[in-house]
Amino acid sequence: MEVRATKVTFVLLLIATIACREAPVLPEAEAAKKVEQRLWEAGASIFIPMEYEIFRNSLRIARIREIHEKNRFFLFRKLDGIKAEYQRILAQGEKLLQIIEERREEKETALFSSLQEVENLLSRLRVICLSINESQRIRQRITGAEVLIAVAQQKIAKKKYQEAEQSLFLARQQAASARQIVIRLFERYVDENYLNLWQKLAQETITDSKREKSLAIIVDKLERKLILYSGGEIKSIYNVGLGRFSLADKIHAGDEATPEGKYKIIKKIPTSKYYKALLLNYPNEDDWRRFAEMKKRGLIPPQVGIGGLIEIHGGGQDGLTHGCIAMENEAIDELFRIVEVGTPVTIVGTLKRDSLILKLVKEL
Repeated sequence: MEVRATKVTFVLLLIATIACREAPVLPEAEAAKKVEQRLWEAGASIFIPMEYEIFRNSLRIARIREIHEKNRFFLFRKLDGIKAEYQRILAQGEKLLQIIEERREEKETALFSSLQEVENLLSRLRVICLSINESQRIRQRITGAEVLIAVAQQKIAKKKYQEAEQSLFLARQQAASARQIVIRLFERYVDENYLNLWQKLAQETITDSKREKSLAIIVDKLERKLILYSGGEIKSIYNVGLGRFSLADKIHAGDEATPEGKYKIIKKIPTSKYYKALLLNYPNEDDWRRFAEMKKRGLIPPQVGIGGLIEIHGGGQDGLTHGCIAMENEAIDELFRIVEVGTPVTIVGTLKRDSLILKLVKEL
């Protein structure tokens, strides 16, 4: 009896020992855990938030079932179903990783496309900047956009797409601001009414020069060219510098704009602050009429005058003037010898409707 009791006790202890042992770790469960980590690192919460949440819920349920099965008596544990569930989750995780990779590539492509779009705008703005004096505010915004683009490129390289998008958004804002400034500056230069007017003024001047077999000067502000005509034919072309706000038409004293219209040389000054000078009859009757109208409408402060002393002078074409037309000393020497008091000087915004600058402005 004692031997039989001992055997029964041993069997019971053996069964208890086996029953109490821990269930084996499932390789599928470990693999699923690693896939979950990979999904998180790949940015699943950003690229596939809904699918990622479904995956995590499925994994959570599988773990609960695994724990439940492991807590059962070892003879009643059914881990094959849990393994199959983990395998299904693993397959879903791998599929999601592939989707993330595809969406990451799509996102990078879209970001680089947007970067290129902003860069294309900036490249046009850079060229336009080189042709005008009113470029400081534009350059500041271009520089700001360039810095932000560089930051966006760094963020893309680090897979930080949301931060890249933010930098790109700010870069686009800077570029758009520069674009608006350019559009306002060139508003008259893409207006057919102004282009036709400038063409008419220039053609009248050339016709008069041809009819009277006389000299005449036409200044193209956008091209920064002074064209000397003789008998209606081009005799010489000179590069010139203009006022700080050269694209605008002069309205009043201190606006640092170069006037537009028909003028004439009223005085030759052989010794000037700017080497030599040819004084123009600004303001003429048209200038006075417009000035009075704008004063009446309150567009010009009461204390501001119309200004004067607009010259074609030496001193170099690269320096900014207060509204005058500046030439190299050698050029003013030549012009000074040729022209006389009374020589017509017609100043227009531009004569070249098809200029590169206007083409770029229209493409903005």
